[in-house]
Amino acid sequence: MKRAFAGDDSGITTHIRNGDEDKLVCYMPVLYYKNPESENPETEIKSLIRAEISVKNLTSDFNKKFREFAVIMVIVTLTVGISAAVILYFRVTKPLKKISMRMKGFVSDRDAGFEKLPVKGKDELAEMSDSFNTMADELEQYIDDVAELNRQKAELNIAQTIQLGLLEPDSFENDKVKINASMTTARVVGGDLYDYRILDNGSVFVAIGDVSGKGITAALFMARAITLLNNYAKLGYSPAKMLFEFNNNLAAHNPNMMFITAFVAVYDPKAGELIYSNAGHNYPYIISDKLTALNTENGIMAGSFEDVEFPEYTVKMKPGDCLFMYTDGVTEAANKSGELFGETQLEEVLHKNKDCADNLLNAVTAEINGFAQGSEQSDDMTMLTLQIKPD
Repeated sequence: MKRAFAGDDSGITTHIRNGDEDKLVCYMPVLYYKNPESENPETEIKSLIRAEISVKNLTSDFNKKFREFAVIMVIVTLTVGISAAVILYFRVTKPLKKISMRMKGFVSDRDAGFEKLPVKGKDELAEMSDSFNTMADELEQYIDDVAELNRQKAELNIAQTIQLGLLEPDSFENDKVKINASMTTARVVGGDLYDYRILDNGSVFVAIGDVSGKGITAALFMARAITLLNNYAKLGYSPAKMLFEFNNNLAAHNPNMMFITAFVAVYDPKAGELIYSNAGHNYPYIISDKLTALNTENGIMAGSFEDVEFPEYTVKMKPGDCLFMYTDGVTEAANKSGELFGETQLEEVLHKNKDCADNLLNAVTAEINGFAQGSEQSDDMTMLTLQIKPD
């Protein structure tokens, strides 16, 4: 009070505690102006204003307001949380659950058909649904492609079984001759062929051929070719007549304009002669005291033109001699540098195996594999040997 009467008009506050009394008191002087109209009127203090508030009432009111604020905040928080949860459920959880169910259904029950997910808006879930629909389409196509490949593979395996069933066994022996053969296809089925047969007069028919093209088409053409050659051999045709009729038959029914190279021969054990004719095929070798290439004049490839005459030749063979026949997949086997095995290397292998033992074909195959060093080959490789047994 003294400070207020002394002119301190800042508002003097004091905390009074007296027993149970606990309050805040504020004093403020009241100024009286003597000459209010003058520029600098004089003032004097004649009274004070005293204001007080109970601390208990102040804190009680504060606590009440705080509780009210806290309740409001709880209500607001719960409202926002529930709203967010509802929005999250309908905008995120439910769509994700739907996507999950569709994914499970796509995996477990594809045959029932896949119902695409709806794409609404441009948010992340819409992008996810669109991505899943795209993935499902691609998977459907991939699965269908795999199924088709498996079906084709099964058909190729059946075709391979049928094709191999057309071939004679890879070895044969009687008291006159010994025959060994091998075939390695570049694909599941191939276009190469070999054939042999002991004829009614005791002669031995042998043949080898190479169809243009690869795969099923070549295999079908090969099946037709080997059937024709076998039938003409049974009829006792000479090699030249075999190729003449063989060529005419193929050329007359050849819409795809395919062709085949072929070498056919008949060995007469009584005369010790090999009669042969060639339709554009790699010339064979006779392995004897020396290596002789049967590089006489060749005819054209069979299946191209009708009424073509094929030259026929005769060569003597003595006991122990061996006829080696092969397709161009042997000499055209390539290594990783693109180099071909070639006739020179083939002749070197044949020189090393003049006895024409049972392992001759294995020796040639091993030499080719060593040269190729694992390179995938683009052509079939077929070989056949006819060895004359000693009397």
